[in-house]
Amino acid sequence: MSKLHRAMFAFIIVFLSNSFWPFLPTIPIMAIVAVFALLCLHFRTKTWISGAIVGFLWASSVGHWYSSWQLPNRYFNENIVVEGVVSTLQIQLNNKTKINTVEDTLVYDKNSLKSVEQKSFILQLNKIGTTKLIHSPKIRLSWFEPSLILKQGDTLKLLVNIKRPHAIGNEHGFNRQKWLASLNIVGVGNVKTSPSNLRLEANTNLRQRLSDQLLKYATQVELPNIRWILALSLGERSLFEDDDWKLLQTTGTAHLFAISGLHLGIVSLMFFQLAKLALFLANTYICQNKQTKIGPLALAVSVPFCIFYAYLSGFQIPVNRSLIALLFLAILLLYQVHWRASTILLHLIVCFFLLFPLSILGMSFWFSFGAIFSICFFVWRYPVRRHSALNTFKQTVGLQLFLTVLMIPLIALNFGVLSTVSAIVNLIVMPVVSLILIPLCLFVVISMILQIHALNRNLLQLIDWCFEQLILCMKVFASGENASVDVNIVGPAVWLILLLILILLFLPYWPHRKKVICTLFLVILAQSFAENKQSNGWMLRVFDVGQGLSVLVKHNNRFLIYDTAQSFRNGSSYAQSVIAPYFENEHNYSQLNLAEENVPSIDYLINSHMDNDHAGGNSFLFNRYNVSQWLSPVKGCTTQDSFLWGQLEVDVLWPTKEVSGDDNNHSCVIKISGGSFSVLLTGDIEKEAEKAIINLYANSNILEADILVAPHHGSKTSSTLPFMQAVSPRYVVVSSKYYNQWGFPHPHVEANYKSVNASVFNTAYDGEVVFEFADGKLSSRTYRQALWSPWYMHVKKNDY
Repeated sequence: MSKLHRAMFAFIIVFLSNSFWPFLPTIPIMAIVAVFALLCLHFRTKTWISGAIVGFLWASSVGHWYSSWQLPNRYFNENIVVEGVVSTLQIQLNNKTKINTVEDTLVYDKNSLKSVEQKSFILQLNKIGTTKLIHSPKIRLSWFEPSLILKQGDTLKLLVNIKRPHAIGNEHGFNRQKWLASLNIVGVGNVKTSPSNLRLEANTNLRQRLSDQLLKYATQVELPNIRWILALSLGERSLFEDDDWKLLQTTGTAHLFAISGLHLGIVSLMFFQLAKLALFLANTYICQNKQTKIGPLALAVSVPFCIFYAYLSGFQIPVNRSLIALLFLAILLLYQVHWRASTILLHLIVCFFLLFPLSILGMSFWFSFGAIFSICFFVWRYPVRRHSALNTFKQTVGLQLFLTVLMIPLIALNFGVLSTVSAIVNLIVMPVVSLILIPLCLFVVISMILQIHALNRNLLQLIDWCFEQLILCMKVFASGENASVDVNIVGPAVWLILLLILILLFLPYWPHRKKVICTLFLVILAQSFAENKQSNGWMLRVFDVGQGLSVLVKHNNRFLIYDTAQSFRNGSSYAQSVIAPYFENEHNYSQLNLAEENVPSIDYLINSHMDNDHAGGNSFLFNRYNVSQWLSPVKGCTTQDSFLWGQLEVDVLWPTKEVSGDDNNHSCVIKISGGSFSVLLTGDIEKEAEKAIINLYANSNILEADILVAPHHGSKTSSTLPFMQAVSPRYVVVSSKYYNQWGFPHPHVEANYKSVNASVFNTAYDGEVVFEFADGKLSSRTYRQALWSPWYMHVKKNDY
C-alpha cells in the first residue's frame, strides 16, 4: 500500500467514526488540531497521521456546518418570511387526507371533524427574512390546507415557523432525526396562513411535468399500477401502500423498484451498447474508417444519457454516487489508465465523503458499500477460470446467493425482517426489471417528452400489464408460510459479529481461523444469554410522543399501557409509529407474523381521559393486539377499582366516581407499586384536582412515589407546590413536545420540581425515558443521553 493510499485509508476510517461521536469537538480543539497538522506537514511525519487528522477536521467541520453554521439561532422558533425553491417532487392527487375516526373510544378532538390536505416538501432557501443567502440550506416544511399548488422547481415566498431539525426519540422505530441529518436538512417547520404566501416564479421542472403527465394518463386510461410505474420511471415511491411495502420486504426486492445505482448501471450499459452499435454501423457504412476506436466514443456518447437518467431520479444521493463512479471509470477508460480495484474504490469513497459527507448517516450508503464490497470480495475469492455461457450463468447465480447471504446482517439491522425467498425472487424479478421494465419506462418517458400521445397510452398499458404479472408472481412467493422471518429480537451487536463471522468463513484458510470463529460464536451465545436472562423486577417506559402521553409497564412479560398518545387526520397515530415498533423489536411481533400465539397480550389499557393526545391510539391497539381490559374515567377507573396485577399493586386514586372523561380534572390517577418502588401516573389533572386529591388522602402517605409522570405535561395550571410536596418524587418525567407553543414545562413548575429535589427528565430533549426496578435497585436511562447516542441526536435545553 502506497503512502497516499495509507493516508486515504486513515481519512476514511476517522471520518466514518464521526457518525458515532457522542459530541463534536469545539472550535478551539479543531484549531489546535489544525496547527498540529501543519507541524506534521512541516516535519513530514507518516502520511497515515496526516490522513487521520484531515479526516478528523473534515468530519468536525461537517458536523458544525450541519448543526449551527447554516442557520443562526435567531431564525428558529420565530415566524419569518422565507424565499426558496421547492426541491421535492409533488404528487398532485384529487383527494383529501382521510379522517381518522375512532368510534369506540369517544376520543375528543375538535379538529378531527373535518378533512384536511397536508403537503410536506423540502425548500432550498435563497432568502430568509431580509438576508440573502449565498448557499442554499434545506428545510422541511408541512403545509396544512395549502393555498398554492406546489410544483418542484417553483420559487415560493412563505411565512414559516422553523425549528431545529428534531424528531421524536425512541429506542425502536424509524429514526427520523438521523434521516434528516443524512439529507442535510437544517430545519423543520410549518407554513403559516398568510397573504404573503406567494409563488414568485413558476419554473416547474421537467421531472414534475412528467409526473403530472403520468398521473393524467392514469386518469384517462385505467392504470392500477401507476404507483409502480412512477417508482421505476421517476424514482417516486410516495404512493406505495402498506401492502406494497410489505410485499417488497417479504420478497427482498425493495432495491429493484426505485431508481438506484443498480438501475443507473443497467441504463449505462444499455446506452453504451446502443451507442457502440450505432457508431459501428456509421463507421462501417458511412465513414468506412477502420482505425476509429469505437469503444471510447461509445462511452462518451452514453454519459449524457446516464446524467439524464440520474436527473429523472431527482439526483438522489445513491444515484449521484453511482453516477460519479461511472464518470470516474469512464475517464480511466478513455485515458487508458489501469488501476487496481482497491485503488479505484479508495478514491471513490474519499470522493463520496468529500461531496456527500452526511450521507454516511443514511442506510443507503451502507447498503451500497456492502453490495460493492460483496461483489468485489466474490470476484476476488471466486474468479472465473474459463469463460463460457454455463460458467457465466453459474457465476451470476453464485453472486446472487453470495450477496443474499453476506447482506443478511445489514438487512436485519435496518428492517428487522429477513426474506427466505429473496435469492430466488431476485433471480426471477431482476432480469424482468432490467431487460424489460427499465427500458420500457425510459422509453415512455422519452415518448412523453416528444409528446407522442398515442404511443404513450399503448406503452403505459403494456407496462401496467407487465407490472401486474410481475407483482402476481412476487405475491406467490410472498404467500409462503415462511417467506419471511422476524429477527428484531436479535440485537445489533450480534448481527455485527455474525457479519464478521461470515467474512471469515469465506476467506481462504489461515491458521487459528476456527478458533477465532468459535470465540465469536461464544460471544454471541453470551450476549444472547445476557439479553434473555429473566429479571424478577418490572419496567416503566415513558415513550417520546411529542405533546401527548403514552406509558408502558412491563411485568412478567405482560403489559399495562397508560394512555396511547395522539392520532392524526391521515389515519396514522403514535401508537402505530412508537408502540408497535417496541413490540416488533422487543417481542418479535409484526404484521408479517400474524400467528395468534405470537400476538402480545395487553392486560390493561388505561386511558387517563379521552382527549386525542391521550387516547388517539386506542383504535390501533384494539385492532392489532389482544387487549384484555380497557379502563377509563367512564368505566372501571375510579377509587373503587384498585386491583392486583401479578406482584404489583395498582391503586386508583382519582376520580372518586365515574365521569365523562372529557375534562382534564377527570383524569384517572393511578399508583403502581412493586417491591419498595412506586410510580404515580396523573394524566392531565390540574390544581383543582390536585387539591382535592391532597385533601382526600391527607391522613396517609399514599401519594408518595419514587417516580411522577408530570400532570398536564408540566403546565402552569398543575404540579402545584403542595402536590409536589405530598408526592415527594425522586424523578419527574415531563412528556412534552420540542418547542411546544405553551412553553411546557412552565418555569414556575420547574421551580416546584427543584424545591423537592427531584431529578427531571423531559422527553422533548431526553427522548424516551426507561426505568427498571429489579433486585431492590432503581435504574434509569434516556434515549438521547445514552452513551451510544451520537452528536446529531442531542438536544440542549438552551435550544428552547
